[in-house]
Parts: sequence; structure tokens; C-alpha cells
Amino acid sequence: MRVCVFSDLHGNIPMLNKMLDAEKDAQQFIFCGDAFGYTGSYHEVVKEFLKISNLLTVQGNNDNYLISYLARSILLDEFAKEDTELNFLKNMPEYLETTIEDKRFGIFHGGPSNHFGQRIYEDTALDEKMISKYDYLLLGHTHERLLRKVGKTVIINPGSLGSPRDESGNSYCILDLETEKVDFKKV
Repeated sequence: MRVCVFSDLHGNIPMLNKMLDAEKDAQQFIFCGDAFGYTGSYHEVVKEFLKISNLLTVQGNNDNYLISYLARSILLDEFAKEDTELNFLKNMPEYLETTIEDKRFGIFHGGPSNHFGQRIYEDTALDEKMISKYDYLLLGHTHERLLRKVGKTVIINPGSLGSPRDESGNSYCILDLETEKVDFKKV
């Protein structure tokens, strides 16, 4: 199974569409948070996300800010009953733990100890016991690519599709669950 992992879109719809055009054969899409924050409107992003039938997504810190703002400003619970976009936002989980093809995934924006604020890099100290229940730990937030193994757990950050902070440019990755190969892609 080909799994397309992306993160930190920050409203960059053109990059999202380029990635989707390139990855039509992916069987699963996983988004690691921050759909919103810098450009575009949440309406545009959610409309595009709703077109992806096989999408798992979690909130990022900017998504959480937007959801909290909408909840305070327009009573999200009442409007979400009739508005597909707001309902999508309301139901975005802070994190996901799931199994795909017998592989256990932890999907976070920041990390397991702080869903929105943790930043995990190559040299970040991690509690192996905390992450050992996952075969794959998928993350965002740093806007930098990462492929790291701690114990049996493979940690992947696809970089940023919308606002990169490293030299790799706008990026995502493909995880092939048969070969266990991770291939970083540039848009």
C-alpha cells in the first residue's frame, strides 16, 4: 500500500493540488496538521480535503487556534450541524492512533507528549517506552523533513507542503508499507 504523508499546508492550495495530481495512485493520505494559518481561507482548504475520500487528518496548532476562535465567535456546535466545512473542522482530532495493514500508527502534529507544541528533530531526546507502541510515528510542526528510527519505531516528518523551513522545498513523502521504504518528494 502506498501512503502519502503530508503536513503544514498552511492554506497553500496550489501545492496541495500539485501533490494530489502527482499521487493519484496513493491508497491512503495522511495529513499531520496545520491546514490553515498563513494564506487562503479555511473554506478553500476544507473543500479540497473533502474531495480526498481516503484522508486521515489531525489538527495542528494553527488549526486548533482557528477551531477555538470559531467556537467562541460563531458557536461552532450550532453551525456545524448544517455546514459541512465547519463540521469537518469540529471533528478533526488532536491526534490519531490507528492500524493500517497490521502496522500501528501514531499521527501527531507536534508529538506524543505535546500534540501541538512538541518539536522533534534528529537529535531530540525521546522516551522510547512512550513511542514503542507504534511502528510508525508521523509528525509535522517543524516544517523540516525527518526520517529517524528509535528502537523499532520509524519516525517520519514529511516536511512542509505549504511553508518549508529547510532546503528541501515544498515536500511530502510516500511510505510504501510493503517495502517499508520512505520516499521524500518535492513539489
